Amino acid sequence: MGEGGYLSSTPPLRGRAAPDGTVDLSRWSEAPTEARRTYEISYLTKETQSQSMKVGAVFCDYDGTLARMDTSRELSRVPDELVGTLTRIATHVPVAIVTMKDFDFIHTRVPFANGWACVGGLEVRLADGRIFRSRVRIQESILEEIQRRLPSGFTLETKRGADGELLGLCIDWRFGTPPEDDFIHGLLRELRSRNLYVRYEPPEPFIDALAGRPDEGIAVRTLAQLLGVKDSLVYIGDSVSDNSAFDEADLGICVVHGQELLPITSRAAVRQYELHPFLTSLLLNELEIPDDAWFFHRK
Repeated sequence: MGEGGYLSSTPPLRGRAAPDGTVDLSRWSEAPTEARRTYEISYLTKETQSQSMKVGAVFCDYDGTLARMDTSRELSRVPDELVGTLTRIATHVPVAIVTMKDFDFIHTRVPFANGWACVGGLEVRLADGRIFRSRVRIQESILEEIQRRLPSGFTLETKRGADGELLGLCIDWRFGTPPEDDFIHGLLRELRSRNLYVRYEPPEPFIDALAGRPDEGIAVRTLAQLLGVKDSLVYIGDSVSDNSAFDEADLGICVVHGQELLPITSRAAVRQYELHPFLTSLLLNELEIPDDAWFFHRK
């Protein structure tokens, strides 16, 4: 057992934060093994944890957090060990998912959740069957028009609501040839000209175009109210799209998998392979995060 009840096969990792309080992981893969074992991912801001925290809910992003980013939509899954641990947590406190995926995709992969905020919060569903939805939608004719523009290797994913209405689409080229900047800029202009809300965060190899503006922070707040969250809320994500959710939570934790960290506003971070041990430690500590939990300490 590691410090603060955190189970880990490696010792606590220690390192030096930059003057602005961030931790530089850009050369992590180049470091010798012993150096990597003496490095700590720590707070991404100058705040410090001064007391233990009783966790009253665990909300998570899906892509890049619970599931790897480098797999196809069809093969995307939550690892079995995470499913098992989160299922056990969900018997004690609400567990919810905040995602850009639609319900048809997400609920089969995360069936243990008490709630799902889908398509960036444009539709919220609860395990008891209640549905809260926006009135926005996209005309179906846009799909065929956009599909004609896409070269080979691109995929067009649809995001649909409870009645089959089109809430969004995702243009993805992660398994194709990276497009030229001019093509991307032209595609962004066309999507915006159709009054779609467009989210594109290079170098991510996809574009989301939605019927309305997503807000993960409002989605977290809505789910917390509907699920009756009473103690501290932990939100786990991995990108700048999660910043409003990190800010809404009592504790935001970024899952690190090689992405740029500086724009991310979470107060803490864990590497992707450390997520399961962290969640396991919550169960072992009766859903309390100790004040000396190792990954909260700035060095």
